[in-house]
Amino acid sequence: MAKELSRQVTFETNDSGSKSAKLGRLPEPINNEQACRKCAHLLTCSIYQRSEKTELRADHAMSSLVPEALAHLGDTDLTYFLHWVLCLDVERQESEHKQLQQIWGSSSRQRESEGECISNLIITGSELGVPESQSFNDGQGCSLTFSRHSSYPGSALNTVGLTAGDMVVLSSEDGRLIALATGFVRNISSSLVEIVVDRDYLHNTASYRDVKFRLDRNSSFSTAGYLYTNLARLMDPT
Repeated sequence: MAKELSRQVTFETNDSGSKSAKLGRLPEPINNEQACRKCAHLLTCSIYQRSEKTELRADHAMSSLVPEALAHLGDTDLTYFLHWVLCLDVERQESEHKQLQQIWGSSSRQRESEGECISNLIITGSELGVPESQSFNDGQGCSLTFSRHSSYPGSALNTVGLTAGDMVVLSSEDGRLIALATGFVRNISSSLVEIVVDRDYLHNTASYRDVKFRLDRNSSFSTAGYLYTNLARLMDPT
């Protein structure tokens, strides 16, 4: 949810030239009381709906869940949350933009020499139903396994600088597929690296049989996740 909102942050310039940021908007909430009541994002979703003054039918599940979820919070609490989540959204948007610029502007071999990338990879396998992905992906969970392309043996993968747990961005070496997916390193050895990705459809690897990939470290994703989580926890009932 945070990722979707941060991508939709808009900036407005007033007559004096000052620029201000505005929160992105979420799609209309689903109408499923059982699912929404158990959803880990019910509280933050409710705050956004209250801030947007979302108009829902009386029989919509969220028409009763929103006031129930926010009963312990006052206007000052909501203002505090919205202010800081907007700051995080702006920071994340800027960070992702700079990181993509680095991927576009630097060769994979250069970034690999800096310990920030593993270059010239090909997909050697995939797996669905990865349990570690459940907090990262709403689908079945998919992991991809890569090895070096034969044209570039390079150094052992586990000596480059990336380690298990690192967040990464998957792109093609030719630049046509920038940030195809994000994910984290599940396992890494001298010859193979397994990545849990946020796109289940990548399980069908036939379309990428002849594609060479690069994995770039995505440190901003991990940091932003902690900050959003901590902010949301401040809104929990005490």
